[in-house]
Amino acid sequence: MKYLLTFLLISVTSSVVAESSISNRFVQTEGTLTSFGVGAVSQTVDGEGFIIDARLEPGDTNFIVMGSYEGFKGLDIQGSDWSADKKMLGAGYRVFERASELGKFSIVTGLSYFSHKATFRSGGMTFIMDRDTRVFVGGFNGYLGQGLEITGELLLDLEGDSDPNFSIGLGFELVEDGSIFVGYEDSNLTYGFPEDTSDMTSLTMGYKIRF
Repeated sequence: MKYLLTFLLISVTSSVVAESSISNRFVQTEGTLTSFGVGAVSQTVDGEGFIIDARLEPGDTNFIVMGSYEGFKGLDIQGSDWSADKKMLGAGYRVFERASELGKFSIVTGLSYFSHKATFRSGGMTFIMDRDTRVFVGGFNGYLGQGLEITGELLLDLEGDSDPNFSIGLGFELVEDGSIFVGYEDSNLTYGFPEDTSDMTSLTMGYKIRF
């Protein structure tokens, strides 16, 4: 089984007390969608969309409920419409947290339901690729002071054969409990048999509110 690694820039809480957050980011994306259902059909696509992430930590428990939704749409090189979306819903536990002179750092692990669907057209035909699976979630957060925050997330596909993916991102605190985020994401997904693939890279920018 291969690893599915993706840094979605989802906020993982870092303070000693309970903290919840919600974030919204604009996404500019491009890449290739490939279906092997009728031969090998590939389309190069680009477009835009958004990502909404939420974290809810009930009390001082270190347990975290986490969810996200991503929606994208755009045109391929032939001018045809394409679209894609991702959904995640799960729960995790903060297994590590430390404050030092360098800043505050934490790691959260958990399990999540993961669903992805992409649709594109080629040669007058419509191709639909979809995948539902369970993933192991490993999230990292580092708050370095002076309003600088580093976030990331690792997803391990527990049921499929998706390739490694990654992204990096930075957050900058503008006001108390409010930050803006910028980042880069590289995402590659495999859709079982036949092994349809989605290989996309994205630039993201948005904000996060803690409460």
